[in-house]
Formats: sequence, C-alpha cells, structure tokens
Amino acid sequence: MDTETSLSKYLVNYLNELRTKNRIPPVNYANTGYSKFKAKYMLKDKFYGHYDRKGLIPPYYYNMLNQYHYMEENLCYISSEGGIGFFSRDEAVNRAKHCIYDMIYEDGDSGWGHRDSLLDPCHNYADIYVSYNANAIYLVVTMITAKIEWTQRPILRNGLITLRGNILGNVEPKSILIFHYEPNPDLVNKSYYTLGNPVAGVVPYPYKYPKLKTIRPLEWVFNKGISSIPRIHYSKSMANNISFSISFPFLFTRRGMYSILFTSILREPINWKPYTNKRKGECNLAIYTILI
Repeated sequence: MDTETSLSKYLVNYLNELRTKNRIPPVNYANTGYSKFKAKYMLKDKFYGHYDRKGLIPPYYYNMLNQYHYMEENLCYISSEGGIGFFSRDEAVNRAKHCIYDMIYEDGDSGWGHRDSLLDPCHNYADIYVSYNANAIYLVVTMITAKIEWTQRPILRNGLITLRGNILGNVEPKSILIFHYEPNPDLVNKSYYTLGNPVAGVVPYPYKYPKLKTIRPLEWVFNKGISSIPRIHYSKSMANNISFSISFPFLFTRRGMYSILFTSILREPINWKPYTNKRKGECNLAIYTILI
C-alpha cells in the first residue's frame, strides 16, 4: 500500500468483508475529502471528537467540500502507551482494521451507534482515512448514502432553499425536516453528535406537522405517479428514478446551525437488525447544514 488512496481502499474492502459476513451489501469507495480533512485536523490540533473546537457539527464541513449526500461520521483514536512513540505505517493499518472490527462487534460501550452506521444497508459509499504519527492514530469512517444525482445542490439564496435532482435506486422520498443546534465548544470531546432538535418540516397545504413548525414550499415538483408522502408523485415507468424540484422559504433568524434533512424509505427493505433507534427501511438522502 504505497499511497493514501490504496490504504483507504484497503480499509473499505475490509469493511465490505464484515458487511458481507452480516449479509449487508458492500459499499463503494469514496474520496470526498472529508475523512482526510477530519483525521488531519484532529491529529494537528491534538483532540478527539465529533464536534470541532467551536462546537460545529460534521455535516457543516462536509457541505463545505461541496458534498450534500447524507453522511455519518465514525471515529477511532489510539494513543501510544505513556506517549512513547512506536506507530509505524503497518501498525497504523493493523490498528485501523481492529478499530473497524470493534466498531461492529465490540461497540456496546458506545450504544452500538458505530455498528449500526457501518452496517446500515442504506449506505452505498464509505470514505475512510487514517492519519497518524509516532504517538497517535486517528481513523475516520464516513458512511455515505449517495442516491441522488444533483441538478441543483442544496443552496440558500435570497431567503429560499432550493434543491433539485434525480433519486436513484429503490427508495421513495418521505420528508424534509429541519433541525436547530446552537454551537457549544464544551461538546468538543463528546462521544457522539446530533443535528440538534427538530424545529420544522416542509410539506404542502393542507398537510402539516402537528408538533413542528410547518413550512409551505413554493415549489414541490415530483414525477407523475403515486407515493406515500403527500403530493409527491413518481412515474412507474421510471420506477427506480424519481426527479424532484423543491424550493421553500428559510424562515429562521435565531443564531445557530440549521440542518435540512431529506429522508426516504426503501421500497424493498433489506433484512437487518439495527441495535439503536434507527428504523429499518428508512434512509436519509441528503444533509445541508447552514450556520447563521
């Protein structure tokens, strides 16, 4: 393994061995730049956590790299005993493999969140990167659900959020939810991260979200056909492709981070058993995080 790419691909192949043993379809190798950015950032700043020093969440930086498919970040950190350096490249590779194995089979102390992320059949790509020196190893496994071919990536412009594209594969759109989180630097070493609290949902009249602010879209266009979500339609002649065009007003002025989450359901769910509160057969398609 002479290059960073070959090392990353090697670890993705190892992850696929474990997914196959659990009867989960393999993922493709992705090089979004995010895992490399996060691993090198933690090594340089000598910290370990999902939140950065300012308390910002992973999707924000993922979006800054022009990536908008749904992602989940998984981390592992190993330090040398007593700070005495000994980590070679081969040692870093072997330790990274052990981390991936433990994320799936020895994840009880973390509530099995890593396990459910690495095995989730919704994910079809993985971006894995290892950054290390003689004293520390940082592994970042970014699991990605890339089922949208973008014609307009999510963007906030003139008070409107717009996203357009084609949904590929056997998924059907479900909802658009908005979460709010106020950045907190004290969370830098927290063992997990969230998008914050749900504050709104986007849906056309007359439907509404009973416990959230309901935002009415200005544009809510899908292919012809029938779908489970109100006013969303797809053509049965294009059963595996659903084109969409969505635009809605961004109505928030409170400072913080707002994450727009585009969710879907699998038409033919894969038989697997999540250990967390993940819902089998539900897939998140896109994530767009805004800092105001």
